[in-house]
Amino acid sequence: MNRRTWLLALGLVLALIPAFLFLIPAGYFASSDGMIHLYRLFELDRAIGEGVFFPRWFPLSAYGYGLPVLNYYPPLMYYLAELFHLLGAGYIAAIKLTIATSFIIAAFSMFLFARDWMNDGAAFVAAIAYAYSPYLLSDAYVRGNFPEMLAMSLLPLALWAISDEGRKTEDENASVLRPSSSVLRPFAFAQDRLLFFVFIFTAIILSHHLTAMQFAGLVVVYAVWVRIRSSEFGVRSSEFGVQSSEFGRRSAVGGQWSVVPSLLLRACLRLSSFVFALTLALALSAFYWVPALAELNLVYVESASL
Repeated sequence: MNRRTWLLALGLVLALIPAFLFLIPAGYFASSDGMIHLYRLFELDRAIGEGVFFPRWFPLSAYGYGLPVLNYYPPLMYYLAELFHLLGAGYIAAIKLTIATSFIIAAFSMFLFARDWMNDGAAFVAAIAYAYSPYLLSDAYVRGNFPEMLAMSLLPLALWAISDEGRKTEDENASVLRPSSSVLRPFAFAQDRLLFFVFIFTAIILSHHLTAMQFAGLVVVYAVWVRIRSSEFGVRSSEFGVQSSEFGRRSAVGGQWSVVPSLLLRACLRLSSFVFALTLALALSAFYWVPALAELNLVYVESASL
């Protein structure tokens, strides 16, 4: 990292200080769901202390009757807070550190994503704007929805992870997997970033499943768009047109342009790496969402909450 990069990173952290002001006073601040997450952190810490590292049942919840909280609710935010607690922070301080971490992740992830498409100055402004977006501030200090805040902070990082894979040409890409078979080659990760996407999207699912469900549609559309824009599809960003030698040829009937079938096949194969990455993310998070869906009939879930 050069000096300019360090200065930008320091500038982002300093710019976030006003967002941390409500975390500085002693005690806990009032919010809609903040106390619920504090209780859940206590339950998780208690279970881990007893040797249960992934407790699906919190026995002290619901006035001692118990609730299957982590059987249905994503666990990642609580484990992040538990990490701070194990490092010496109290329960309240651990929650506050988790909120501060989410703000920092939001700023840096948006900066990385925006820098792929604009200069550093504009990316810096985009990062601050995202960290101070009303929705994130509301999640932190009004609604108290810390798991959703953590998931929202990771969204730009997921988009950043798939941006470069679509923008680079095949010669510029550094494959993580290089299968010799031409049949398996489409499933090779064309960039380290796409492998990173697997873990980031897994983290989003394990932070807030509703955010992941809504974001999935956007990330698929974005993945298709960056590949259509890329030179791999015969479209050059510097040329507002297509290369006829790659994209189409004149049909013998009626003189109409027809898409070369091999190009369509190539497009599908290039997208297969992203589909494979998305499938891996679902597989890595299956320990959470498979039991939740399998046992959904055991709890009452309002249709409006889905």
